[in-house]
This record gives sequence, structure tokens and C-alpha cells, in this order.
Amino acid sequence: MSLEVRSLCKSFGSKYVVQDLSFTVDEGKVFGLLGLNGAGKSTTIRMILNILEPDRGDVLWQGQPARKVIQGHVGYLPEERGLYQKMTVMDHLVLFARLQGMTRSEAIAASAIWLDRFGVAHYRDKQISELSKGNQQKVQFIAAIIHNPQLLILDEPFSGLDPVNVSLFKEVFREMVKAGSTIIFSSHQLEHVEELSDTIGIVHDAHMVLYGDVEQILHEQPPREIRLRANPDDVRPHLDEGVAVETERGVLSIPIDACDPHTLLQRLVTAGVDISYFELVRPSLADIFLQKVGGAA
Repeated sequence: MSLEVRSLCKSFGSKYVVQDLSFTVDEGKVFGLLGLNGAGKSTTIRMILNILEPDRGDVLWQGQPARKVIQGHVGYLPEERGLYQKMTVMDHLVLFARLQGMTRSEAIAASAIWLDRFGVAHYRDKQISELSKGNQQKVQFIAAIIHNPQLLILDEPFSGLDPVNVSLFKEVFREMVKAGSTIIFSSHQLEHVEELSDTIGIVHDAHMVLYGDVEQILHEQPPREIRLRANPDDVRPHLDEGVAVETERGVLSIPIDACDPHTLLQRLVTAGVDISYFELVRPSLADIFLQKVGGAA
């Protein structure tokens, strides 16, 4: 076990921002921390990083209090731009690498490799302020991973990125997991969380309202609709009168409570209907998130 958060509590005045929060993230695994703005995610991250001290509870890294052993083993990409705008890209990366214990020569070499990997090597001598939002995010990401951290914490890592660079970030993300890094990341782009996380925790009103294995959580959700690709005129005669059928790009969607999917499929096959696609669709992580946070969304 790499990281363990036990009954973490934090209040500001009379208001609890985090209350009895507990979760674990095993070595080489990814934990998605989800919640609305103000739910307590950033406060939790700051307590893990020992930026804030909890009122109660513990954060353990490899079984030891994290505040004693985590220094030099962690990389952090904050949601806000944590960049020195008047520094050059190379000087900024070298500074952050040196703060994590790398020598200057190691820092320069590693920076050059990562800048090339992210397609921004030609900006190495430019001031941070001259870069676009997306390229600043690349620099900030490199600063978080340049020392190959064992624990990587990413807050909205895909902010400001186009689809090509999102794909590049995911590629590096997966490489780090394969190499054994433990990752916590928070994002409002839930499709990325669903794709990349092993476990998730949804925080709402300072409490953890859902926690567990992503695949298991998704699998436990009952199907909500049937989707199939076939000629609608061939399908409708096999449905009860009044059943609503939605069609989008040739795919028909039928509410799961309108008919038994196995019976429908059998009827269609028996009738010789040409079906190229048939699926029971369960709620996505975004659907589950909206269920858990309720009207607050």
C-alpha cells in the first residue's frame, strides 16, 4: 500500500470542509478524486501534501506519517497556474527539478528530454508569460514529473489542452503508472477519470459519498437502455405500442423498462432483422456523479 488517508477532518471556523475522509491508493494505481467546486478536494490534496494540517486524522505514505517521508517523492500539478511568468521555460524547470534534489546538469538534461517530448523545445528560452495556456500547462506538467515522483498529484491536468495534447498527456500518464507511480488526480472531465482511474472517490459536502473500484461501480449499475443499429422500420413492429424510440446517427435507443432485451433480440433475430450492433447501456461515471451530488449540480 502506498498512500493511506485515515479519517481526515478539516474545518475553517465552524464549517467542516473535509469530514472523516478515508481512502487508500495502492502502488502503481490511479485514484480519481471527484466533487463539485467547494466539495473539499483541494483541501484534501493540501493536507496530503502537508500544506495544511488536518484537525484530525492521518496521512500515511508506505505506512509512515507522510509529512516525514513524502518530501522528494511527490510531484504536484495544481489547478491554478503555479508558474513564474518572468522566468524562461528552462530556468523554471531547472529550479523545480533542483528543489526536488536533482543536480543542475541532471535537471537540464531531463528538461531538454521532456520539452522535446511535449513539442515545446523551441520555447526553452522564452519567458513563461509568452506561452499559450496549453503550453504553460505542458511546462507545469513537466515540472511535476521531471524527478520521476513515486506519488503524483494532478489537479485538472487536462485544462487548456486540445485533443492531440490530451492524448499525449494520457500516454505519459500511463507510462508513469506502468513504471510504478501512484497517482491521485482530480478532474471535472469525467470521461478522462473513468478511462484512467482504478478507483474513485466522490466527495460531497465534505463527506465521501461513493468510493470503490471503477469497474465494479460501473458494473453494479443496472442497465438503463438498449442501443442497437438496425432499420427502425424493422424494429418498431416488435415493440409494444407507444414505446419511445430515439434514433441518432443510425443507432436506436430504447428504454430498458420498455421491453426485455433478451426477448427483443430473440424476436429480431427470428424475424431476420439485420442487426449490426446490440448493447445494454449502463450509466456512465458522469451519470453516477450527478446521481450522488443530486440537485447541487
